[in-house]
Amino acid sequence: MTSRDADDRRTQRRRELAAAACRVILREGIEATSVRAIATEAGWSTGALRHYFPIRTCLLAYAIKAAA
Repeated sequence: MTSRDADDRRTQRRRELAAAACRVILREGIEATSVRAIATEAGWSTGALRHYFPIRTCLLAYAIKAAA
């Protein structure tokens, strides 16, 4: 796998997590949205999610920016 392929894969996974975050935000509201709920929505473990977004704020900001 080339560096470019790895970057594309990482970007795709971040987008998948952002989409799951948006679904949870719409359903539960931003204040009630937890990392666990997003991970469950995406079918991921919280540990795997945190590999891409170490803190909740980063994930929510990325999701909102991606949705705009």
